[in-house]
Amino acid sequence: LQPLIMSFLYGLRTPGLSAFRAVSTRGLKRLAQTRPVTEIITPKVAKSAFAGAARASNQSAATKLVERGSAGWVNTTTWATGAQMHWEQGNTGQGVKIAVLDTGVDHTHPDLTVVERTDYVQDGLTSTQFGDHGTHVAGIIAANGALRGIAPGAELYDYRVLTPEGFGPSHGDTWEIISQAVRDAADRGVDIINMSLGETRFEPASLHGAIKYAVEEKNVLVVVASGNERDDKLRVNKSWPAFYDEVVTVGAVEVNPSNGNVDAAYFSNASRHVDVCADGFEVTSTVPNGGYLTLNGTSMACPAVAGYAALLLRKARSFHPHVSEEELYTMLKSSTIDIPAPPGFPSEDLGHDWLFGAGFVTAYPALPHRAAGHGPWELPHFLDGAPE
Repeated sequence: LQPLIMSFLYGLRTPGLSAFRAVSTRGLKRLAQTRPVTEIITPKVAKSAFAGAARASNQSAATKLVERGSAGWVNTTTWATGAQMHWEQGNTGQGVKIAVLDTGVDHTHPDLTVVERTDYVQDGLTSTQFGDHGTHVAGIIAANGALRGIAPGAELYDYRVLTPEGFGPSHGDTWEIISQAVRDAADRGVDIINMSLGETRFEPASLHGAIKYAVEEKNVLVVVASGNERDDKLRVNKSWPAFYDEVVTVGAVEVNPSNGNVDAAYFSNASRHVDVCADGFEVTSTVPNGGYLTLNGTSMACPAVAGYAALLLRKARSFHPHVSEEELYTMLKSSTIDIPAPPGFPSEDLGHDWLFGAGFVTAYPALPHRAAGHGPWELPHFLDGAPE
């Protein structure tokens, strides 16, 4: 059996935390569903000082963090989206509800505020024991403390459907439980669902109906990871829910901080279903027990797009209170810069290919960079006079 989550270790964890075991994306554990337990989380005030041990002990990871003064630190993934341009206009994604279907989110982390959590696994673990993946994903979306996510004002809803290792619960059919969580999140009124998980061996019977219910009946944007199975052969890498037309399928790229170039991430799946891409290489984010960790994977690119979608939705709602899922999907695909695909990768139409989809999600017409991979960041020329 192999786990469902789509990330693997890059850098060092902050000291005091146990070693992280690398995982792949395939497999599932089919084990009888009981009723999930929902808990309303009491709001807390996040700490203001970054626990910078990862920075101090791993210089390569440090080059992927950008100091932003009192606003906190941001990683390259956040910086490259141009999220700060939205923040400076007062848009942090506030009021947008995002469900994270994953291994669970440590709501005690000082950088995270979780509105509500629902536990389908029910294995008796506390949130500090949930494993890294779900908390890391949540931080990319909406960390709002010493580290800042893309939509720090968004509301996080934690739907725990996997064990710390990325397996299904020890009761019931894994994909039926995940499908029920999709329906429950949609019924709860969330705007966006993030699913950094996937099945590569077969199409789960119950999943497509749940996705269609969320998208078509409840107006939810469902953002999913494309998967990490690509090799040097130009083959189609099947993964569900990434292969459904109703979802936003996200591929991963590597953003080079030294020159602003965007290169293909060697692991990111390619198919006609890829809609957009985001940075999924050496991404620093939150992990349980107040820590931070650098991970690779389409699991990390996926929440970057979910977070940016929250910014777009908040902005659109300032003009009109009702924004459809289709409208948000169109805005998201329009908020990209084209990346030429390497030779041999098929293209569906002009500007859309199997590796990058419509392109890299960002507010910039060209990506910022920092000289020699360190030092101050240089904004695109059209922003030379913009506030730091």
